[in-house]
Amino acid sequence: MKIFYDGSCRICRRIAEWIRRKDTRGGINLHDISDGAFIPEIWSLDETVWDEPHGLVDSRIVRSSELVREVLGALGYKRLTSLSRLPVIHALFNWSIKFLSKNRYWLGRFI
Repeated sequence: MKIFYDGSCRICRRIAEWIRRKDTRGGINLHDISDGAFIPEIWSLDETVWDEPHGLVDSRIVRSSELVREVLGALGYKRLTSLSRLPVIHALFNWSIKFLSKNRYWLGRFI
């Protein structure tokens, strides 16, 4: 699994650090999209990579809340992943990921 994160965002960096600590099997590769050498087209990504979480899971592009579920599942949080798929929680989870993505720089000031 490959995850593309915005290294210029405090929240994104913290989440990437947390993933690195929790990924004891080494199955998740993190790529900083704010690195000047990052070229989205190499990974078949477009400019939306800057707007929401993106990743490659089994050679398919996964975005936003579905990527978060994939990551949580890969880190062993299977129950949390299952809970996030329940109807009301699913909607709240999706909304919160979109809100966080859209406001990550502003919210990052408080971390």
